[in-house]
Amino acid sequence: MTAAPDPRRTWAVLIGTGEYDHAGPSLPRIPAAAGNLADLRAALCSPLILGVPREQCLVVENPSTPDDLLNPVREAAGQDADLLLVYYTGHGLVSRHRLGELYLALRGTDPEVVAGGVEFKHVGAEVAGAGAASRILMLDCCFSAKATLDLVGATSRLFSKTGDLAIIGASERAARAPKGARNTAFTGTLLEVVREGVDDPSPYLTLSQTITLTGERLAASGQPKPAPFVWGSTWMLPFVRNRGHRSVPVPAAPAAAGAAHRRRDFTPPVRGPVVGMDLSSAVPVAAVLGRKGPQRIHRAAGPAPSAPDRPLAEILAGVRKDASAHLGQFASDAVIAVPARWAAAEVDAVCDAAEAAGWNVLAAPGVSVCAFVAHHLHTRAGTTALVLHLGARHCEVSLVGSGFGSEVAVHADHHDPELGGDRWTACVVAWIITSLEDSGLSGIRERFGDGLEAVAEDAMAVLCEGESAVLRPAPADGGEPVALELGRGEFEEATKELRDRLAGLVRRVVAEKGEFDIDEVVLSGAGARMPAIRDLVEAATGIRDRGGLAPELVVAFGACAYPAGPEK
Repeated sequence: MTAAPDPRRTWAVLIGTGEYDHAGPSLPRIPAAAGNLADLRAALCSPLILGVPREQCLVVENPSTPDDLLNPVREAAGQDADLLLVYYTGHGLVSRHRLGELYLALRGTDPEVVAGGVEFKHVGAEVAGAGAASRILMLDCCFSAKATLDLVGATSRLFSKTGDLAIIGASERAARAPKGARNTAFTGTLLEVVREGVDDPSPYLTLSQTITLTGERLAASGQPKPAPFVWGSTWMLPFVRNRGHRSVPVPAAPAAAGAAHRRRDFTPPVRGPVVGMDLSSAVPVAAVLGRKGPQRIHRAAGPAPSAPDRPLAEILAGVRKDASAHLGQFASDAVIAVPARWAAAEVDAVCDAAEAAGWNVLAAPGVSVCAFVAHHLHTRAGTTALVLHLGARHCEVSLVGSGFGSEVAVHADHHDPELGGDRWTACVVAWIITSLEDSGLSGIRERFGDGLEAVAEDAMAVLCEGESAVLRPAPADGGEPVALELGRGEFEEATKELRDRLAGLVRRVVAEKGEFDIDEVVLSGAGARMPAIRDLVEAATGIRDRGGLAPELVVAFGACAYPAGPEK
């Protein structure tokens, strides 16, 4: 894995023991453990930091038995994942009788009987044997660094054969939990780093940067620095999104309607199947045209940019690696679908990044043209389709037609950056906040954190198929989730302004159809699954969309088939 981990292929297990049946001077309670678990989960699940699905971020609070602690680790370790993160916060106890081995305290651990905890080596063995490409084990407990070093020395043969693995101990002796603080020193500082990021051109922080910055901040405040032990390349791989990422925006200008942008140094196909890429979605979608038609390349390579003002070479190199693994041969030729609103300079920036990643870029057609091609409409001379594409951060509606010899032309095109998928998510988040406030709660953002966006996105996915969705936003402090039910009618009311705006955009394109009759309607982009969008397009055109292909795959499927026709 050379690119950032795919959030959908990332698993995390967060374990914390702060309450003890035998609490006392030698085993005091750790109130900050609960805050650590809640805040770390909120950060990992935030799409602004890593975006792990909440169901893949397992929280184990105050486990009573070894199996309570180990079984969730085993579950996550058994997944075919890009990244596995296992974290423990609580007391670490060193045995006086078993060569100083580290035990992780359970709720019922007696400090006089250390063996009542879980031997760290058992946790380490589960993580080391996991199927994930990269594994990270973090210990925020006393003696974690020393005991980790002892474990490494005793079991180096095991770990040296496990691929990419990083073990991070928070302290060589006593881990610090400032009195009255919400978080322990190590976890609190780690959270500061991932929430703030650094002023740097890179859109990601590597694990090395994250832990090094955490250590520097801890040392500056007189706290012990963490001690990492690393095998393989995990230490240098992208870990979380850099919230302080510095970008240089490129002004957008209208592109020539429907033209497929080819640069002067265009070269013909050189090797094997063509890979089509859609960079307009929340994560890159790539497909390849096989013998039985287009096939999705299942592994994604990290978040896609909303505009080509961010370094893309690393992301596109990850797509190339995944495509090569899917094909069983080196992937080289690519067609990259881009929003019609991008200017030539912006498209060139993407093509340059792709070439730096080893791709031979054949063309960069508009997303609407690719959606048209995906349904083979380019093979039906005289066919005209209204194409609505709802990307992560923009929406465009086009009138696309086919001529003779598979020629494709765009007769009309309008776009609106205020109608992207993120705007629909924001409307649902606003509904959640209002509903929680109506129930008597206050300080919703502070109480629930960034997890509201993930809850909103999950709800919209459910509403694409059902009449209602049950939302369970969980407080960041680890309290019980609050159950809310969002009906389709309430969703449509919450998004009424967006729907009216989108309907106006569709009507503008329909009004410009001139001599062309609209024969088909094509929807593309994950957000286009929403029934409200399908209904308003049908109301404006009198035609139900074609369906057949999942909207989130349409553009990538069309891109991989695009070079079969002549230059547009």
